Amino acid sequence: MFYLGIRQETSLPHRDWSMNRALVKAIGKKRQTSGRKSQIKVKGMSMEPTLSEGDGLVVRHIGPEDLSLGDIGVFWTGKVLLVHRVIGVKHWLEDTRFILKGDRLLYTEDMGEEFLFGKVVEVHHKGKRICFESGFWRWFNKVFGYFWRLNDKFLMVLRKMEERALGDWKGSTRLLPSRVFCFLCVLFHNKLTNLFYLLHFG
Repeated sequence: MFYLGIRQETSLPHRDWSMNRALVKAIGKKRQTSGRKSQIKVKGMSMEPTLSEGDGLVVRHIGPEDLSLGDIGVFWTGKVLLVHRVIGVKHWLEDTRFILKGDRLLYTEDMGEEFLFGKVVEVHHKGKRICFESGFWRWFNKVFGYFWRLNDKFLMVLRKMEERALGDWKGSTRLLPSRVFCFLCVLFHNKLTNLFYLLHFG
């Protein structure tokens, strides 16, 4: 999980959001349509190296229709926020659900639109500013959204094959192909992101 300290422009009451979905949705709609922004600070390493511990983030409050593949979404998970990349969007009747993944993690999460807080539009990294709404960085996030989406689909196939061959592979300590593949994908993403940051910051 990727938790953050938050400085909001408006305060929200402390409630059990997972138990009161109607209230979350009502508050979410009010905040999403306002177009306002919040500043939050990164606490955690699950989005390394895209977002690092201590980075300052600017989050725009949006509706679910404005959050798309590759965007870095911000969601309520109780009394803290989860900031992960969107690698899939599912529509069911009137609801929208988002498949999320930390760039450094090997698993995904499924979050409903009622928990949407906003999306990251700006990062302050080591005293430097990155605007995720600029042409290059918008393209960068979109490419890695597709990259992790294809990665997730291929992993599902690999794991089904391993399950057929090994049975309950989840408890195995073997160096399985799916684990090697995950490691190589994370390593590739880390190296490429660090290269782009180096070129961007000079």
